[in-house]
Amino acid sequence: MMKTAQGPAEETGTRRRRDSVAAYFVKAALHRLADRPQRAGELLAQAGIEPHWLDDPLHRVPADAVTRLWLLLTEELGDEFFAFDSAGLPRGAFALVCRSVLHEPDLGHALRQCLAGFNLFLRDIRAHLELRGNRAAIVLQTRIDDATLRGVAEEIYLSMVIGVACWLVGRRINPDRARFGHP
Repeated sequence: MMKTAQGPAEETGTRRRRDSVAAYFVKAALHRLADRPQRAGELLAQAGIEPHWLDDPLHRVPADAVTRLWLLLTEELGDEFFAFDSAGLPRGAFALVCRSVLHEPDLGHALRQCLAGFNLFLRDIRAHLELRGNRAAIVLQTRIDDATLRGVAEEIYLSMVIGVACWLVGRRINPDRARFGHP
């Protein structure tokens, strides 16, 4: 296979265009619109997401379309955490958390600050960082009664935190393990 030479910016741009998110997460993010399927369909259309993609939980949805949907849902629900938490994550809170970690001296401090920021806003999901030898673990305490919503909320929460960490270091970080209380 022949690969053409690309500069870092061009290579990153190509990689970002190919990034995708499992339809499972996209469908879960729409949970508060379950009683308004027409509105959910309108938002999916605005984001460029075909509704039938959500029928297969493993189908990959382009990340740029998911970003558009995230912004539309945030506007619709007034919550950057898609109303998974009873207190919610008000619009602008995610940006505030991101700005709070910018000047931390290392990723460990930044992760602690990120988790503390989310802990200020969210009531039903709390998190802290534990160091275990040369590894770090993000430990969640969750008080969401609905088991289905709890599992998805935990996964989306962790993907947000890992997303912040990747943004800070300028590359993808792949966790080596995740353990959940649900399948």
